[in-house]
Amino acid sequence: MDMRSCMVTLLLLDDRNGFFDLFRIFASLSGDPVVVDAGTTDEAHALLAEGQIDLVLGRLEKDRRGGIRLLEEVRSSGSMIPFVLVTDGADQNALEIAYLRGADLVLNRLPDSQDAWSALTKTLRALAGRWHREENLRQENGILEMVLNASPMAVCVIRGHIIVWTNRTFHSMLGYLPGELIGRDPVEFIAGEKEHRRVDNGLFGTRDEFGWGSIETEVRRKDGSLLSCHIQSRFIDPEDPHRGHIVVGRDMTEYRRMQNLLRRSELRY
Repeated sequence: MDMRSCMVTLLLLDDRNGFFDLFRIFASLSGDPVVVDAGTTDEAHALLAEGQIDLVLGRLEKDRRGGIRLLEEVRSSGSMIPFVLVTDGADQNALEIAYLRGADLVLNRLPDSQDAWSALTKTLRALAGRWHREENLRQENGILEMVLNASPMAVCVIRGHIIVWTNRTFHSMLGYLPGELIGRDPVEFIAGEKEHRRVDNGLFGTRDEFGWGSIETEVRRKDGSLLSCHIQSRFIDPEDPHRGHIVVGRDMTEYRRMQNLLRRSELRY
């Protein structure tokens, strides 16, 4: 097993010599977390850029230097790496500001006993583990979004007759800019109440063995023109319909054009 995956590597911003000595003693005795020192915020940024840090620990002062400054810079960069601050003469107002700036935990003092150290270590492990899980999920979601956006199929999620998510193809197929369709009722794009009932019956009245309903119809684009398309839909979770349903659309315009040309050619000869 990779030992790196079992241990927490902590970046210690020690810009006041001696403040974290007790922390270092406990860390050296247990060997976990692995402590990496930085004397300035610039050194801390350089170490964070290497991508080997699981958590940051710094001081919280009344004048908001040191740790709080690094916290603000890290959060401004978009990183949500766990950040723990230890008070050093800070008042209640400074504590509130620290949490508002994105601190995950603010300690009144460093652990001064083995029991307190063990409790803190468990907390640090939990914070680092949660962050890694969230980062992995964010990366997986990013990959999935890229795949969906590259798809030639229009895909959206509808909940309570409201569009809550779409891929890029869905917007471009209907002639809208990204984000313009969020919050819209899909009924707006169906040509009339009678067609709306027919589409609903096709999508929800009869489903295949995988839970998909399908129908061909025409939808109204932003410029008012009609787009011939094949639509499929199924619930995200058949056990909980309130979570909404997925709609997948395919542009049938070119297919219909070729079909009409072929029909005319057959009639001619």
